[in-house]
Amino acid sequence: MRSHESGEILTFGDGNFIKYEETGVKQVQNPAFLLVAGVLGERLGYNGINVPIDTNTRLPILGVEWQKMENPDLRKSTGMKDNQKGVRIRRIDLTAPEYKVLKPSDIILSFDGVDIANDGTVPFWPWRKDRF
Repeated sequence: MRSHESGEILTFGDGNFIKYEETGVKQVQNPAFLLVAGVLGERLGYNGINVPIDTNTRLPILGVEWQKMENPDLRKSTGMKDNQKGVRIRRIDLTAPEYKVLKPSDIILSFDGVDIANDGTVPFWPWRKDRF
């Protein structure tokens, strides 16, 4: 039987958990991976790869390109009030459902009742914000 290393026990949401999560997020910033599969994968010698991928990421995806609204003059030029926060739509994918509703220069202040900050972040957990 293999023994496991001992370490700190973390409880979801407690102070140490939050500290370690914030440290990890700062260190990882923009994680990504590349899965080479299909014809390209076979040409590169990766034969027989069978990786089930859950296509439901449970994260909303908007087919838009947006701009931060951190500059007060930019917010003023779009007609935003001093107490309003949000992001400006720069471009909309032609195939996105949003194409029928949004147009360039629209300002999104919130979605599903969740406010969007001027830097494009939304509250994810009470102690953490993620990009909109």
